[in-house]
Formats: sequence, C-alpha cells, structure tokens
Amino acid sequence: MSQCLREGAELVESLDDKAYRARVAQVMNASVGGHYRHALDHFRILLESGEDGVVDYDRRERATAVEQDRAAALDDTRRLLALVERLPHDWSERRVTVRTLVLRGSGAVSETQSTAGREAVFCVLHAVHHHALIRVICGHLGRTLPTVFGIAPATVAALAETPGPPTAA
Repeated sequence: MSQCLREGAELVESLDDKAYRARVAQVMNASVGGHYRHALDHFRILLESGEDGVVDYDRRERATAVEQDRAAALDDTRRLLALVERLPHDWSERRVTVRTLVLRGSGAVSETQSTAGREAVFCVLHAVHHHALIRVICGHLGRTLPTVFGIAPATVAALAETPGPPTAA
C-alpha cells in the first residue's frame, strides 16, 4: 500500500492545480482529482474500518476537497501513509466483512468475508486501475507520467522479461 500511496503523492506533486482539476470530455468528463480521490477513498475506508470489522466501499465521500485541492489530496495521502506505517504486524490477518451494493437500483447488498490483507491487495489494484485512467487524462492534457504509473505490477514484471513499450493489461 505504501508504494502505491507514495506514487500517487508523487503524481499529485508533479501536476499544477489546473491539470489536477481539469475535466477531460474524452474520458467521461473526469479529472485527475476525481480519480485520485476515488482511489484514496478505498484506502481510507479499509484503514479506518472500525472494531466491527465492516469495510463498506460504498460509503465514499464524493465531491470532497481532495478532488479540487492538491494540498488536501497530499495531506490525505500523508495521513493514510501514517496509518499504514502504524499498522500492527498481524493487521493483514484481521478478519473483515466487506459490504457492497451489487445490483444497481435494487438495494441488494452483499456481505463477504475477507481479510484486511486481501482487501489491501484489492485497494492497490483498484488504485492502479484508476492511475491508468489518470494516465489517459494526463495524456489528453499533454502531461507525461513515469513509465510504470498506472501499469499493473504483473505487467511491469512481464515487461521486464520482454522488452518493449508498456501496455495496459
């Protein structure tokens, strides 16, 4: 988690306010800030799950300052990194219940048993997916990002074995 959060912070630091907030029509009118906030929300929800062990990714806080304000995004990222650094050594084994809405318009909620470690993996891969979308947005804005930003770890490893330009997969 730490590496993913640090890479996100580096991205936010590399952009100016205009690029961070810009909405790109070709990418469903999305912004870097919107995708970044969404990815951070998942980390926050997992890391702040209470004693009841319920992780409800649907309880995201939409339209927060993190979407519009790079300083708020960096503050939130640093706060989450501090939480990760203070996790007890056995945290990943902690049992959690993941709650999520599964059918649009139905109100049907699924509850699935998992572990904090498995959910951390989900959060990282989910963030990488949104980092890939951020890469597309930045491309439309004429911004260049680090070669592996938004590329899945398994793809980066495969590319190391087979040289060539990175592709998402």
